[in-house]
Amino acid sequence: MVKEDGICFPSHGAVQRFDGDELTTDERIRTLAQRWQPSRSLRLDEQSAKAVDTDMIILPCLSRPACCDQATTESNPVTQKLISSTESELQQSYAKQRRSKSAALLHKELNCKSKRAVREYLFRVNEATAVLYARHVLASLLAEWPGHVPVSEDILELSGPAHMTYILDMFMQLEEKHQWEKILQKVLRGCRESMLGTMALAACQFMEEPGMEVQVRESKHPYNNNTNFEDKVHIPGAIYLSIKFDPQCNTEEGCDELAMSSSSDFQQDRHNFSGSQQKWKDFELPGDTLYYRFTSDMSNTEWGYKFTVTAGHLGRFQTGFEILKQMLSEERVVPHLPLAKIWEWLVGVACRQTGHQRLKAIHLLLRIVRCCTHSDLCDLMLLKPLWQLFTQMEYSLFEDVTQPGILLPLHRALTELFFVTENRAQELGLLQDYLLALTTDDHLLRCAAQALQNIAAISLAINYPNKATRLWNVDC
Repeated sequence: MVKEDGICFPSHGAVQRFDGDELTTDERIRTLAQRWQPSRSLRLDEQSAKAVDTDMIILPCLSRPACCDQATTESNPVTQKLISSTESELQQSYAKQRRSKSAALLHKELNCKSKRAVREYLFRVNEATAVLYARHVLASLLAEWPGHVPVSEDILELSGPAHMTYILDMFMQLEEKHQWEKILQKVLRGCRESMLGTMALAACQFMEEPGMEVQVRESKHPYNNNTNFEDKVHIPGAIYLSIKFDPQCNTEEGCDELAMSSSSDFQQDRHNFSGSQQKWKDFELPGDTLYYRFTSDMSNTEWGYKFTVTAGHLGRFQTGFEILKQMLSEERVVPHLPLAKIWEWLVGVACRQTGHQRLKAIHLLLRIVRCCTHSDLCDLMLLKPLWQLFTQMEYSLFEDVTQPGILLPLHRALTELFFVTENRAQELGLLQDYLLALTTDDHLLRCAAQALQNIAAISLAINYPNKATRLWNVDC
C-alpha cells in the first residue's frame, strides 16, 4: 500500500472490497482524488513567500518632519476657489469612467488569451475579484460599526495603528465620497485613544507626498493656417484634471477651434473653445486623461491657445488632509493628538507644497492654532518661512499698482493665518517672543523707511521742516 495526500492505494492499483473481490482503480480517478484533497498547510516562511500582493505598502516606521528654512514660491498662483462645487459630480463621473475602462481592459485580455492559458488567468481574475469584494464588505462593516464596540488593532488584526490610516487611504480610492466620510467618522469615534496619535502622524506623512502634477500645452503664437493637431495630457492617478487658460487665449471665432474631451473619440465631456479672451473659461474634467484637438482654416490667425493642466487628488495627500481635518473637528479626538508634532509636520508641508495643497495645509494650521493650549503649545516660530513669503507678497502688492484689487487665495490665507496666530500668541503671553522670532533685518529696515516717509509727508502737510524732510530731500 502507498499513501498519496491522505489517500491509501495499493501499489498494484487494486482495492479489496468487503466481499473479498478486488476493485481495480482507474488511474484517472486516482489523479482526480489527489486534486480534490485539501492542500497541505504551508509553513510560515512559505506563506510569506506566497503572500498575495494587496497593492498596500505599509512603511515599518514613521519618518520625522524635515526642517524648512525657506518656503517654495508659487510658480503658478491659484486663482480659482479652493473647493470646487462640482467635486462630487466629478468623482462619480470618474468612477463610471474607471469601471468602463476596467471592463473593456478585462474583455480585451480574456479575448487574447489562449484556451489553455485562460483557466489560470481566470483564477487570478477571480482572486482579484474576491479581494475587491472583501474590501467592499469591510468598508460596509466599518460604515455601520456599532458605537459600543471599540475599533482596535486586535479586532481588525492590524500590524499597528498606522495600518488603519493605510486602510482609510484604500477606501478613499475605492468607495464613494459619502460612504468614505461615514467610514472615517465611525473609525475615529470608535478608535482606541492610544491609536489616534500614530494615525494622525501617518496622515501628516501622507501630506508630505507630492500631491500635484502640472503640465502646460500651447500653440505657436500666432498659430499657423490649416492646422489639424491632436494630442493628449495623461497624469496617472488623478481623479480629475483642472484646466486653466492663459488670459491671452484668442482664435478666429467660428473658424479656428480647440476641442477638449475625456475620451479619444471626443464624445464624453466635450468642451469647445473659439474666439476672444472672454470665451475661454476654466473648467474641470473627470478622469486622468485630457484629449485635445486644434483645427484652423486658411484665413486669419490670432494669438492661439495656452492652458495649464493640474491633477486633482493625486497620491495620498487628499487622504491625509481629510483624516486630519476630521480629527481636528472631533472634540473627543483632539485631546489625544500630539498637536505640537502635527504642527511641525504641517508647517513643513505648507512651506514645501504649492497651489491647492499649500492652501489646505494652511487650513489645518488655522484649526490647530485655535485649539492649542499651554499644555500642548506649538512652536509658533516655525512660521518664519511662511512669514517671509507673506511679506514678499505684501511688498509686491504695494509696488505693482496694476494688479487687481482682489487678493490671491494664498495671500488671503496667509493673512488670516498670521492674524489669528498673533491674537493667539497674545492670549498665551507669547506675543513679544513671537514677533521677534518672525521679524527679519530687512523687514525692520523697510518699516523704518516707511515710518520716515510718513513723518516727512506729515511735516510737508503742516509746513514743518525737520530731519525727516531733509533726509528725503523734501522742501517745506
